[in-house]
Amino acid sequence: MASIPKGQREQGLLILCIAAILSIGAYWNFVYSKTAADIDSRQQHADALVTMNQKAKMEVAKGNVNEIRRELAEYQQNLVLIRSLVPTGNEVPSLLEQISTAARRVGLDVSTVDPQPVVEGENYDTYRYTMSVVGGYHELAEFLANVGNLTRIVLPVNVALALPNNTATVQAHKKEGEAAIEAKFQLQTFVTKTPVADPSFDAPRKSGVKS
Repeated sequence: MASIPKGQREQGLLILCIAAILSIGAYWNFVYSKTAADIDSRQQHADALVTMNQKAKMEVAKGNVNEIRRELAEYQQNLVLIRSLVPTGNEVPSLLEQISTAARRVGLDVSTVDPQPVVEGENYDTYRYTMSVVGGYHELAEFLANVGNLTRIVLPVNVALALPNNTATVQAHKKEGEAAIEAKFQLQTFVTKTPVADPSFDAPRKSGVKS
């Protein structure tokens, strides 16, 4: 068994060593262990927050994707509807024939159909036609209603009513209690633009194939 130092210097060193050991023990018990526990608790809380944040981001991402898909589906539906309402260029003559037939079906005489300059737009062009028909009020109203019910967008605008100058036409449409009238108006329809191919564009050719 080690003997207790008898010298004053040795005893002082022994007391310092004991005090240092006690201080380290006290620090471990009262400071380090609590700090370590607090650090561990904070780390667990931080890990939990990171996990929750990642889950939240995943949920938000899922929600955004679903929203984008929903908006894309609505856009495609609207695009299909617009394409069904707006004719292509080669459909305009048949559309005018449908309008003239609708006028004659209700008993109107088609006097004129004059094409006007096309108004070009960014996504579609506006085709305009000056048209005049002669008949009774009821027939005219029925005709305009039929034009509005066509599968394509056709707008009768700038409608002007007047008494017809042609006596034979007046007599042909004369009814008891109803005078014949002449309606002049402009028909407008919209035609989607056809993409123009770039003449400078040359499609890549397969190697080994001669044109």
